[in-house]
Amino acid sequence: TIMRLQFIVFVLSLFVIHELHPQVITDFSLKNCIHTAIERNITLKQVAYNIETGRLQSKQSDLNRFPNANASAGQNVNFGRSIDPGSNQFITQDIWSNNFAISSTVTLYQAGRLRKLYQAGMLQIDALKEDYNEQKITIVLN
Repeated sequence: TIMRLQFIVFVLSLFVIHELHPQVITDFSLKNCIHTAIERNITLKQVAYNIETGRLQSKQSDLNRFPNANASAGQNVNFGRSIDPGSNQFITQDIWSNNFAISSTVTLYQAGRLRKLYQAGMLQIDALKEDYNEQKITIVLN
């Protein structure tokens, strides 16, 4: 049984080593090398994430034009000896209280600030796209 266990461990270790072995690229054509370099470049990935962040920020600045509404509710419980808010006397009972709130904000006028923020965000996205293309060209030429 010890030999059997050693054999099983040996076979499993060969399987693990085979699975951990990196895949070898057999086709080293210029096109495949450039494609792989563009696909794995960290700087390009960072610029792509920056473009997506810029899109989300522009969308948020566009949505800031609309009113917002907030609502909240709360409940408080006092156990044991406390002061009765109605009679201002000490009592030993549970007191429950509720509170509710609703609020809303509407932007009436900001001298075109929200529109200009949106336009600035769109220009920043265009600049990031150009930076992305420039990085791709630099990778291809190097």
